[in-house]
Amino acid sequence: MSDYSGGAGGPGGYQGGNLTQLVVALQELIKASYLSQQTLAQIAAALGAGGAPLNPVTPAIPASGTAVKNTGTAPVSVYLSGGTVSAVSVNGLTTGLTAGLFILAPQSSIVLTYSAAPSWVWVGS
Repeated sequence: MSDYSGGAGGPGGYQGGNLTQLVVALQELIKASYLSQQTLAQIAAALGAGGAPLNPVTPAIPASGTAVKNTGTAPVSVYLSGGTVSAVSVNGLTTGLTAGLFILAPQSSIVLTYSAAPSWVWVGS
């Protein structure tokens, strides 16, 4: 696997203009089931530097079973990793996934069910 530790262009060398390169880098990271908190922060920073639309503030992880709503006017990408997650629901529908990428449309909500809190980063989509 390539080195996605960041560097001048951020994760995977993302330069803010090559979205395809970012998507490929994220897919490789997700396949490897490793998105560390540092990697998630680098992704958010790279997207912010690249002028991503309406970069939201990442909310704190709520208590297990508590819904969090995208109150913005644009979709957000939620990158979830770590912890011990047993279920992730979006708008009341169980996704069957416990980590990875989740897209929340405006006014959509996400619920995490876990015994050990995961990490997440929200970025503008």
